[in-house]
Amino acid sequence: MELIELDELDLKVIGLLQTNSRLSSTTIARKVGVSTPTIIRKIERLESMKVIGKFTVMLDHHKLGYKVDARVAMNVRPSELRKVESLLKKEDCLYEIWHMSGAHNLIAGARFKEVEGLQKFIIERLSKLPGIQAYEVSIVLKVIRSNSI
Repeated sequence: MELIELDELDLKVIGLLQTNSRLSSTTIARKVGVSTPTIIRKIERLESMKVIGKFTVMLDHHKLGYKVDARVAMNVRPSELRKVESLLKKEDCLYEIWHMSGAHNLIAGARFKEVEGLQKFIIERLSKLPGIQAYEVSIVLKVIRSNSI
């Protein structure tokens, strides 16, 4: 993977967009003290280099009724890992899946409206996946910090 070098202006633009991806190029330019065309070129360059993957909306899942956020740590037989990954990708309740080193080789983030939804997922889906040797489920009690850079 190619390492991308970012200058101070790139980092300022990224920081502003992370705070509010709806900021106009003109507003960003005014905040960082450069011209609007400079910001447009910076953003286009960051997008073309895949530093910026997409502009998105950050949801408050709790306000949408998702009261339970959980982490599911799994130990999967290495020979079954790709198959389990493929099956997990189809589960709507899982919003992120990480292939890990350490105590667990897969960890997933999951959201549910109620604890019963988590329980149903564990009993009816997770426990029946082939190749999972063990799993551990933890419920997130409080998010202390969430930041993507």
